[in-house]
Amino acid sequence: MERIVQKLNSPLLKRKSLTDRNRNFGVPLKCLIYKKSILIPRIVENICEFILEYGLQTEGIFRVNGSTKAIASLKAQFDITSADDLSYSDYDDIHAICGVFKLFLREIPDGLIPDIMDQLKDEKPQCILKLRNVVINLPEENYNLLRYVCHFLRQLMVNEEFTKMSAANLGIVFGPCLFKCGLGVQVKYFVAL
Repeated sequence: MERIVQKLNSPLLKRKSLTDRNRNFGVPLKCLIYKKSILIPRIVENICEFILEYGLQTEGIFRVNGSTKAIASLKAQFDITSADDLSYSDYDDIHAICGVFKLFLREIPDGLIPDIMDQLKDEKPQCILKLRNVVINLPEENYNLLRYVCHFLRQLMVNEEFTKMSAANLGIVFGPCLFKCGLGVQVKYFVAL
């Protein structure tokens, strides 16, 4: 019994529970928004502001991958700090920052836009109408974040001459981050390619 009490009082367990409480990745948006009384997760705002300040002249932004090790390290750090203090001297790998942003979006449980790919197999006009209805019916926190991300991507497109990232390129990069697809749908689309 004494060993159990010691384990429960261990600093490692306390540190882990603090980390879990501050976590940003893999947490439902509703929880991130609710616990901080904000519209957009702070980590998203901070990363997007950083990219707009330091990445608008970077060719291949979001297309070029950052170091896997740097992305994992940043993810762990942002789960502790929420990326509240991003400064270029500390985070000079813009591609790793972009990788963390894409990872955050991919790890949203149920995705930012839920599994709708089966609904979008019709002709283009019907597909657009169905997609519009899906977006309108998103939970408020998903809708707010999607709107924020779309506005951010529009700002990036203004600098296409430097970044070489057109709307089509950004769509290719961000489609898998925004849309949650079942494994069967993903396999079917990859096989078709």
